[in-house]
Amino acid sequence: MKWAITAEGKDLDSMTAERFARAPWILIVEKGVVIEALQSPASEMGHGAGSHVVQLVADRSVDAVLVRQVGPKAAEALRAGGLKALQVPGGTVRAAVESAERGELKEL
Repeated sequence: MKWAITAEGKDLDSMTAERFARAPWILIVEKGVVIEALQSPASEMGHGAGSHVVQLVADRSVDAVLVRQVGPKAAEALRAGGLKALQVPGGTVRAAVESAERGELKEL
């Protein structure tokens, strides 16, 4: 599976970000490896940040987005883009990916 995870840093040991659209980093992870670390241009944006981040991850053909929480506009953009959002409880990116791979996360 190919995951997009919002994070505080750019590696697997980084903490997952509390917010979706304003996360400093977006990590694309496949087979337990970060294949792309994007410094989020939306972290300092005003209105429309969620839609911008959704487009970034949709362009990378991810299977799902792993997030702690997502606002209503970003959730709507994810649905419109056909992307699933799975809720992570916090912790590291590595732990989030492992939980997702085991099917332990619920869909938002």
